[in-house]
Amino acid sequence: MMVSTEQELTEKILKLKAERKAVILSHNYQVSEIQDLADFVGDSLELSQQAAKTGAEVIVFCGVHFMAETAAIICPDKTVLIPDLEAGCSMSDMITVEQLHAFKAQHPGAVVVCYVNSTAAIKAESDICCTSSNAVRFRIMAADLLQAKAAHPKAEVFAHPECTSEVTSLADQVASTSGISRAVKASSASEVIIATETGILHRIEKENPTKKVYAACQWCDCAHMKVNTLEKLLWSLEDMQYVVTVPEEIRVRAKRAIDRMLVLG
Repeated sequence: MMVSTEQELTEKILKLKAERKAVILSHNYQVSEIQDLADFVGDSLELSQQAAKTGAEVIVFCGVHFMAETAAIICPDKTVLIPDLEAGCSMSDMITVEQLHAFKAQHPGAVVVCYVNSTAAIKAESDICCTSSNAVRFRIMAADLLQAKAAHPKAEVFAHPECTSEVTSLADQVASTSGISRAVKASSASEVIIATETGILHRIEKENPTKKVYAACQWCDCAHMKVNTLEKLLWSLEDMQYVVTVPEEIRVRAKRAIDRMLVLG
């Protein structure tokens, strides 16, 4: 069986995208070839905003499952596809609805704020969503960043707010993934160290060809984000799989929390 080249895959995807009246959304942590092909690349909040205003009939969400769920919640009239159902998120598995019910029972009347990296069912039990763009832990350790700073003493440091406080205290700027991208473009520094998942480096290097970009650690790579490939994206458009849906009762309740997040921006 012949293996298609990246260019051939890209051409097939673009043809099908037009036929399906689809838009391709990619998170900053996706593999570089998907980022290059996407109609929009951004963080969780920006992708939610793009989903909310798209006129496309089909949304192909190259990210993880909770992100595609968010698009399905916001756009019940659209078909939302995710190229690989295995694109999960360990954060969204950290709490169950039963655990949240128990916690709410212990604190009646408390406002429930959930991180956007949560399932639709958890969002439905929450009052408001937040993202790293509008709320102040990751795998990166302070020792990793200190080593990078020692190797590149002139570099400006940009960290994601999910990093530990020890890491963020060593950074020159703390921002969401897309916030980091914007800050690096605005910076006069010729060298930068990025303390977040390494997928964002592709976008930063692409947008800043004259700057030297270093990762705070080379092993900070989200396996869930990397399961989507050009082949899977093509198959998704060919077979209209995998469709992400949310039960209406959960969707309506979850949308309230997401709408409040979008208002905050």
